[in-house]
Amino acid sequence: MERPGQSTAPDLPSAEMHCVGKQACKYSRKKVIFICAIFFFSMYLCKQYGWTSIWEQFNTPHKEMTVDEVILSLAWAPSTSNFTSFNNSSSAEHSLVRLEQPRAHYCVGDTLNVLVEMRNYAGHPKAYGGDFILARIYSPNLKAGASGDVTDFFNGSYRVRFRLFWPGEVQVSVRLIHSSESVKILQRDWMHDYSKATHMGTFISGGKKGDV
Repeated sequence: MERPGQSTAPDLPSAEMHCVGKQACKYSRKKVIFICAIFFFSMYLCKQYGWTSIWEQFNTPHKEMTVDEVILSLAWAPSTSNFTSFNNSSSAEHSLVRLEQPRAHYCVGDTLNVLVEMRNYAGHPKAYGGDFILARIYSPNLKAGASGDVTDFFNGSYRVRFRLFWPGEVQVSVRLIHSSESVKILQRDWMHDYSKATHMGTFISGGKKGDV
């Protein structure tokens, strides 16, 4: 029997809300355990197979560049090549491109290094650098792409450094835009500050060929 002025009706919504809160807390606890399990399992795989985790990539310190260092990095490196014969100039068709220390698996955030060995039209390795190279990785299905950082060793060899930003397969593209011999000619014209200069060139991509 209920006493006057007292009702049990307000207690029902309170009990129902209490059950919902316990159920939501139970599901949240499961999500936290699941996320922690995935995190520790990924850390175990990276340690087991020598992969670099995304956390380590984020913790890598980056040096802040001064204005002078930025200008110096954008400066055109002097070419040491001497044009003696067309056959001695750089040839993209005869040059070699290969992965440096390839691995079976890579993680997102890892570094992919590509080595370029520049050769001339006679098929001989070049002993000096100065070639203008553009390199990128891309995935046509994802419509994603990223450029590479080219390091010139000034002995005919180059290293291209890529950062892997997305999962899945990627394709590597390395293009020789200007040989070191062409770069020296362009530098010479630029240093003399000619008001007008005309350059003729032949560009080859696979089986396609065009004169500009």
